[in-house]
Amino acid sequence: MGYRASYGPIPPITTSTIDVRAFSGVAAAAVNSLIKTANRDPIWGVKAGGSVTCAALVHEGTLYFGAHDGILYALDPLTGKERWRFPTNGPIAGGEFPVIWQDSLLFTSFDHHLYCLARDGALRW
Repeated sequence: MGYRASYGPIPPITTSTIDVRAFSGVAAAAVNSLIKTANRDPIWGVKAGGSVTCAALVHEGTLYFGAHDGILYALDPLTGKERWRFPTNGPIAGGEFPVIWQDSLLFTSFDHHLYCLARDGALRW
């Protein structure tokens, strides 16, 4: 699977183009594997029930992201296996959510709520 933009080929991804600090909590070998395979077919993919327009977060070995289906997902970043999901009553879209604060995961939804979850997916408030 090649990637090509209308303005020409996309340059190969190297360690200098990836801020490895974004992968805190992920083993160095896993980050190197991602870099080596970045120019090939995807390692894994996950189909959400709606568009994904917010930033994903990798923290201490878990990848978090929200989607327009109103669900916050928690996955294993190496395999894509779902660890848990938290449903809301509105899309999770845009911005820099989710974020980690102390031992909590914070994110917003278009159901007019700011959610605070434990990192195992349990609702705190």
